[in-house]
Amino acid sequence: MLKEDVENLSDIILSLSKDKNKKIKLPPVFTSKNSAKYGDGKQNLIALIKCSVDYEDKNNNFKLYQMINKYNFYGGKPDLTSKDLRKVHNWLQLINFLLRIAFIKKYESENDSKIIELILTNLFVNTNRPFVAKSINSKYELKPLKYADVKTISKWLAVEILDFKTKSTSFGYVPTKREWELYGLRGQTKTAYNSLLRDIHNLVKKARDLDENGQHEQADLIYGKLANIQQNLEHLNSIVMN
Repeated sequence: MLKEDVENLSDIILSLSKDKNKKIKLPPVFTSKNSAKYGDGKQNLIALIKCSVDYEDKNNNFKLYQMINKYNFYGGKPDLTSKDLRKVHNWLQLINFLLRIAFIKKYESENDSKIIELILTNLFVNTNRPFVAKSINSKYELKPLKYADVKTISKWLAVEILDFKTKSTSFGYVPTKREWELYGLRGQTKTAYNSLLRDIHNLVKKARDLDENGQHEQADLIYGKLANIQQNLEHLNSIVMN
C-alpha cells in the first residue's frame, strides 16, 4: 500500500521541506531538478521510499547492502556503489523520520486518533521500521528507538501531531534520557546486561537457599550451570581478544 502512494508522499515531503516553520532539511540529492550530478530529486526520493518499504518489510528480510542495487533499480541517481553503504543507512533513517510527517500532513483533517491509526497501519504494523527520533544530544542528529512498542509509539505520535497542528516548531519527537535508555539501541544493550545480572543474582540466591535447606544436589546443579556460563564467557572473550 505504501509503495502505491510514494509519488504523493514525495510531493508532500518536498512541499514541507519548503516550510520554514517545520524545518525539514533534505540533502540536495532529493531537492534537485534536472541536475547533472543528482538527476531529479523527486525521483530519487521515490526510489528511497521504495527502498525503505523493502528494507523494513518483515517478510523480505533484506540486508542493508542490498538497498544499494535497489536504489539504482528504482531509478535513483547518481548510481550508488558499495562505498555508499553509510550514505544509504543515513538516508533510510531520514526517510523513516520524514514519512511520519508526510502522513500527518496528508491526514491532518482527521482526528488525532485516526491519524495515529493510519500511521501505525502504514509504517509500523508488520514491519521492522524503527521510530526514528531526534537525538537528545543534537537536534540535527537522528536516532532509532528500535525497541519501542506500539503503545509507546502512539504516545509519541500524539505529541508530534499536536505540535504539527498547533506550533510553529521544527518537527520531530525528542525522547527523554529515560526513553532513550529503554528503547534505543544502547538502551537495549544496557537492558540485556542488567537482565543477565539479575538472572545470575537470582540463581545464586536460589542455590544458596537450596544448600541451606539441605537440597545440596539441586544447589550443585545450579552452581555447575553457572560455572559453565562463566567458562563459555571466558572462551568467547578469548576468541574476541585474539
